[in-house]
Amino acid sequence: MKEQKEKSIIWIIVSYSVPAAMTLFVTALYNIVDRIFIGNCSGNVALAALSICYPLSFLVAAAGLFCNGGGRTIFEAYLKKGKEWKANHTFGMSLLMTAASEIFLTIFLFVFMEEWLTLFGVTESTYVYAKEYFEIMALGCVAQGVTLVLCDFIRIGGKIREEILILALGAVSNIVLDWIFVVELKQGVKGAAIASVMAQMISALAASGYIMSKKSPIKIAKKFFIIDDRLCTRIVKGGFIAGLIQLLLGVVVIVYNRTLNQWGQTTAISVYSVTASLLMFFMMLAGGIGQGIRPILSKYYEDGKEKQFLHTMGMAIGFSLLLTGLLWVLVELFPEQILKIFGADAAMMTIGVSAIRQNFIIAPAVSVILISISYFQAIQKEKIAILLSFLWQIAVLVPFIYLLPMKRGLMGIFLARPICEGIMAIVAIICIQQSYFNKKKKIAQIK
Repeated sequence: MKEQKEKSIIWIIVSYSVPAAMTLFVTALYNIVDRIFIGNCSGNVALAALSICYPLSFLVAAAGLFCNGGGRTIFEAYLKKGKEWKANHTFGMSLLMTAASEIFLTIFLFVFMEEWLTLFGVTESTYVYAKEYFEIMALGCVAQGVTLVLCDFIRIGGKIREEILILALGAVSNIVLDWIFVVELKQGVKGAAIASVMAQMISALAASGYIMSKKSPIKIAKKFFIIDDRLCTRIVKGGFIAGLIQLLLGVVVIVYNRTLNQWGQTTAISVYSVTASLLMFFMMLAGGIGQGIRPILSKYYEDGKEKQFLHTMGMAIGFSLLLTGLLWVLVELFPEQILKIFGADAAMMTIGVSAIRQNFIIAPAVSVILISISYFQAIQKEKIAILLSFLWQIAVLVPFIYLLPMKRGLMGIFLARPICEGIMAIVAIICIQQSYFNKKKKIAQIK
């Protein structure tokens, strides 16, 4: 009986987590695929240029989340209450604001292109590649932003499979187009950027087509796009923190690139491009499970089912540690082969093998952190979840990036993340214990 219960909980976790992980994976594929093609066809300097332009994707995500993050929550709440008109109006406002913000961002990026590249840490050797990639990718802001907002609302409307298929269509298109433009037409960095923008447009068109179909959970009409100042304010307030965190994550990438250039120059930035790609896989596995269990934990918490709540938490952490642990073994055993996938030359190999092993030395700790964040979101302690995210990704990490190379040289930069993750895993466990004991104490006082 006990084994059957455990199997059913594992199945529930898997069924909720796989769609979330797939969404994260497909979204991450754009950057990873571009890096693989460019590393193999254009060399490590071009690969470094892509890393320098990486903060651009966080800017696009931030612009979308400022105008969409809150809209998702409001839309879901209205759907649960059966208020379809208000739900559709919320979608209309979110889409309108996202499109407007991405258009504004595109103009802003083009007007101040040189200043942006300087801020991102462009070097003399990477300037030409970075500028080529930047100016084309900037044209894709609207398509990327619109795709994300449409897919978010499709998912919240209960059409998870359709959302994954739309995102997968763009990701597969990107692979095919990268092959055509980078390998066959030998367009290099420019070709990779064109491929990404075209793939994003394909996803945007597919999502738009689905939204306007009869199968869509969302209705489209002019009345849903009439501007409502109060609703717009609520949407922006709800998405402000999520958007701000994306901006700060972009700042962390800038800090990495600029510090790596100072201590190891272009080759070190190229290696970071590989470690950043690998990190996406750890985040996909742990983040997918974390996002997947959130509605399950919320339901158990609301129903007061403490045993099921704790059991699900334990199973989720164990399952996540197992998956990230298997990935960790592969990363630690085969860093040379991983670097070769990204077209690493001898100089990258010299730095890269040690950098990868040190950067991911305790990578499974990500599981504890991300599932702890989901725990606090599930029990409606959003402020603690946001604080943990901020400490982990920014406040604790950035000082180590600056300080460790003073003692350990270039490798100190790659040690910053594991030290930060070790600290934050301990902090997350302490926060969960404290939260649990506080709840027990309140229940005892009431009794």
